[in-house]
Amino acid sequence: MEEASSSSEVKALPLPPQHQVFVNFRGEELRNSFVSHLRSALVRHGVNIFIDTNEEKGKPLHVFFQRIEESRIALAIFSVRYTESKWCLNELVKMKECMDKGKLLIIPIFYKVKAYEVRYQKGRFGCVFKNLRNVDVHKKNQWSEALSSVADRIGFSFDGKSDEHNFINGIVEEVKEALSKILLDKTKDAFVYHSKNNSMSVGREKHEIYGLKQRLEELKEKLDLDCEETRILGVVGMPGIGKTTLAREIYETLRCKFLRHGLIQDIRRTSKEHGLDCLPALLLEELLGVTIPDIESTRCAYESYKMELHTHKVLVVLDDVSDKEQIDVLLGRCNWIRQGSRIVIATSDKSLIQDVADYTYVVPQLNHKDGLGHFGRYAFDRHSNIHNNEVIMKLSKEFVHYGRGHPLVLKLLGADLNGKDEDHWKTKLATLAENSSHSIRDVLQEGAEVRGIFLNMNEMKREMSLDSCTFKSMCGLRYLKIYSSHCPQQCKPNNKINLPDGLNFPLKEVRYLHWLEFPLKEIPPDFNPQNLVDLKLPHSKIERIWSDDKHKDTPKLKWVNLSHSSNLWDISGLSKAQSLVFLNLKGCTSLKSLPEINLVSLEILILSNCSNLKEFRVISQNLETLYLDGTSIKELPLNFNILQRLVILNMKGCAKLKEFPDCLDDLKALKELILSDCWKLQNFPAICERIKVLEILRLDTTTITEIPMISSLQCLCLSKNDHISSLPDNISQLSQLKWLDLKYCKSLTSIPKLPPNLQHLDAHGCCSLKTVSNPLACLTTAQQIYSTFILTNCNKLERSAKEEISSFAQRKCQLLLDAQKRCNVSSLISFSICCYISKIFVSICIFLSISLQNSDSEPLFSICFPGSELPSWFCHEAVGPVLELRMPPHWHENRLAGVALCAVVTFPKSQEQINCFSVKCTFKLEVKEGSWIEFSFPVGRWSNQGNIVANIASEHVFIGYISCSKIFKRLENQYFSSSNPTRSTQSSKCSPTKASLNFMVIDGTSELPRIEVLKCGLRFFKGVGSSGNYLKKLEVKEAEQNLSAEKVSEDWTYGSSSRCNHAVKTCPEQRQVTVTAEVEASPEKADNAEFQIKITPREAQPQPQPRPCSKTLKWACFTCCDFQKHL
Repeated sequence: MEEASSSSEVKALPLPPQHQVFVNFRGEELRNSFVSHLRSALVRHGVNIFIDTNEEKGKPLHVFFQRIEESRIALAIFSVRYTESKWCLNELVKMKECMDKGKLLIIPIFYKVKAYEVRYQKGRFGCVFKNLRNVDVHKKNQWSEALSSVADRIGFSFDGKSDEHNFINGIVEEVKEALSKILLDKTKDAFVYHSKNNSMSVGREKHEIYGLKQRLEELKEKLDLDCEETRILGVVGMPGIGKTTLAREIYETLRCKFLRHGLIQDIRRTSKEHGLDCLPALLLEELLGVTIPDIESTRCAYESYKMELHTHKVLVVLDDVSDKEQIDVLLGRCNWIRQGSRIVIATSDKSLIQDVADYTYVVPQLNHKDGLGHFGRYAFDRHSNIHNNEVIMKLSKEFVHYGRGHPLVLKLLGADLNGKDEDHWKTKLATLAENSSHSIRDVLQEGAEVRGIFLNMNEMKREMSLDSCTFKSMCGLRYLKIYSSHCPQQCKPNNKINLPDGLNFPLKEVRYLHWLEFPLKEIPPDFNPQNLVDLKLPHSKIERIWSDDKHKDTPKLKWVNLSHSSNLWDISGLSKAQSLVFLNLKGCTSLKSLPEINLVSLEILILSNCSNLKEFRVISQNLETLYLDGTSIKELPLNFNILQRLVILNMKGCAKLKEFPDCLDDLKALKELILSDCWKLQNFPAICERIKVLEILRLDTTTITEIPMISSLQCLCLSKNDHISSLPDNISQLSQLKWLDLKYCKSLTSIPKLPPNLQHLDAHGCCSLKTVSNPLACLTTAQQIYSTFILTNCNKLERSAKEEISSFAQRKCQLLLDAQKRCNVSSLISFSICCYISKIFVSICIFLSISLQNSDSEPLFSICFPGSELPSWFCHEAVGPVLELRMPPHWHENRLAGVALCAVVTFPKSQEQINCFSVKCTFKLEVKEGSWIEFSFPVGRWSNQGNIVANIASEHVFIGYISCSKIFKRLENQYFSSSNPTRSTQSSKCSPTKASLNFMVIDGTSELPRIEVLKCGLRFFKGVGSSGNYLKKLEVKEAEQNLSAEKVSEDWTYGSSSRCNHAVKTCPEQRQVTVTAEVEASPEKADNAEFQIKITPREAQPQPQPRPCSKTLKWACFTCCDFQKHL
């Protein structure tokens, strides 16, 4: 069936109806007199008209141009002062444009003005037009042409002396006749669109309102004209289902069977614009043809005409009833209705007729066949030929299935697809299928049966206004979500829902209420939140939740989000929300304090950026997460220590906070404390030994000088602190510390020995830093494998400090190699070494299980610092970004475990802002002549995580250690596998392999050409051999060094300052005696825990003599990469 009345459409969807008659007139001189009477007369005769007051407030004026395009007839009412309105003239130009295209019929009405005065702009009318000021000549010529063209057509003239009532009736009859001709012309070109044998045909046959015939028969059966009793029938259905069309058709079908009959249309809008008192006058005029001049007497009008009304049975059809009062006013006590009469009431609210109607007819949806025909009427124009287009036919059925037989939905979908190609149809269908909101279908649910409404405002083409009674009938509504998918953060306002008359919301079953940019100051007072669980009103205009908060029980409410509601000042309405777990008030800038309430279940409270909140009050002892960042709080309350369950406390940006209370030891569950940007905070509270769980402490951009030493800390941020000149010497005792942030500590001059398990150090921009500890951090065998140390832009580092950093990197790489060797042991190797040498008792237990699954995507270890030279321990180097090598024969059999890569990078003095970059190495191997295999290795990366505009200056050294076990395993499987005879010959050939390394600096995926790689270097690290003895030499310092058995000597004796020197400098005589334990075990004995252990003083062993490497730099050196052979 056809779509519903315009009022229903406005309620249901943001798309406007197609108005039949557009009225163009000048302002207040006619609005409340002639135009008002004309409009009422047209409405009474079923003519759908549009005047400017019908439009939603707040829209741009050019929307009226669209309304003109949507109309079939326009009434141009010319009065003396018509041309005073430039907008009226602009509308007239638009009307002429549509008229010239044959899309609009204009009927001129000359109200107390002569036609020739309008046509030629003469007389008083012409004087007003000529006196227009500040008008472009071209524009004025357009207006003059439009006036002449429209006034030259046949119309109506009223001189003010004749009967205005008869004059209006003449206009109405002319409009009705014109509409019938338009309808007839449309009928001749109408399309019949149906399904037969799984195919569709399109033809120009008789106009048909799909599904109407069956529904009329069902409605007649309900009315049963043969019955002598009076019957009042309610016609109920969701908006847009076709109630108006059905009501009009039943009236036209049955009116001939009654002597007196009346059709009152658009009752919702009529009563809204003219009041309830006009309704009885309209009905009496329809039934008796009488005019009641005194509107105030209409309530007793039926009594005056009761005798006359009783003379005949009547047929009364009331369309678009939206309020019970409308029925009461129109029908009264029903004592004026003669027995045998028929009353039809069409409404979307079933509850309105429960006590009035004898029978109810629920308008059904269209079946598939009728839905297909209705959709096709709007989807295909008169020239469409879809007989052979199977794709379009199949897609049409999909759209009809989506529309679920709803006429208005099918019309909107069809109109949107009209004239579009197949790709647009497919895209549109995919969008509908993926869109979880289903906004059209979900908004248009059936009255009280609706359970959920989900409306995505991002899909609405224009704003819409909702009637205050929109949700009144939806007593079963449980889920209401009005949102926008445009941007989750709501960077720009996107509200398209207006409530000009407020909102009646007498519902009690709602569980989920989410309304983005809710436009009212408070939730409607008639709303009963007894079943409400989730309330989300972000970016709303709400000032307080509801006024009668003392009477609002919310026993089930658990989640509330009122974030960015900048007008909110009172939340006392939540006082009875004893089940509330989550409360988000972020960005509520009008909130100055919290009420004295006790929310016993509240666990998460977000007050971020409540910039006017000056006082914090504890409203729940069970808080676990508390965000106070961006508030104006100066101090915390004295009872803050009662928050025994508090885990996260964020006070970032509390610029007025001067001190933190001495209650940290009372907050026994606190794991994360953020005091960033509290720039007035000078002292940190006294530390108590009872603090055992605090893991994250952020003190960046504060003025704190004494750094707290908390043993449980895993993350410590001290960046942007200009008052810290040094770190505590005992910081190395923070064994749990994994992350240390010292960025932009401009007064920091030295870094002591850092904790053993530190994974990340960021000292970027420490422009006063000169020295570092030797070693930079404690080295242990049982540490995490990934670690990054950043010392960029520390340009005052002394040469010795840079050498110590380089030495630390070398030791770190060796330590990772040892860890990898332990990973290669297939079973647990446990052994004990017991001896008595100068109070030494050594007990060593090795059990390492280190995962290297992702070792190819990130370096296991990386470090960067200012410098222009490669460290001396890199065996191979080249000037520029390319390093070429010749790998020796059978190189792959050396079981390479890792590789250290190094690049010296220079940055231009003037460079664009770079937020992040990576140093990357591409490693190419020639597996056979002309065939290369390529791997990419990360060397290091840098990112500017803060909001400080800064770049890296001068030259910097980047070092990265990469595990290559997975890569070389893949290489062996593909090119040196014995199962592949053609490839296995590669391994037996005693010939070198070409290799090439290319270093570059990239931003994401693209190379940064202005950042240059000056030098590059490489060092291989060799793992356990593939055959023979597994040899391990463990060095342990003397007991007075007080090192645990898990630590590796911090003063290793390997390495030489000269490149590729296969000798290790011997210990000076005055050094402590070093003990070497030599353990021999063959692979066959690996499962046997019994080993022959010989412990001899190192001095007793023959010392190797320094000898130069026999290989040139063009050849890869593998001998020097096995440190353990030289111990």
